[in-house]
Amino acid sequence: MENGEVISDIMDPMSGKYQYEGVTCFDEKTAWVVGFKSFSVDPDLPEGVILHTEDGTTWTSQTLPVSDILLWKISFVGAHR
Repeated sequence: MENGEVISDIMDPMSGKYQYEGVTCFDEKTAWVVGFKSFSVDPDLPEGVILHTEDGTTWTSQTLPVSDILLWKISFVGAHR
């Protein structure tokens, strides 16, 4: 994130396997991203993805309860909003 904008060329931890559709940023380093699998990707991968970062660089994939879900949006409501 730079000046309130997500810089997409540094945020592709899955190397083009997923299309990211929803982003929620808490600050300049903490963010959650959701998306769905690209068409020509390994069929054994889950259809959707949830990624999280706390340092703006290292992204961690979150475990989904099922593998056939497509994710489009993400939103959080907290005490500071």
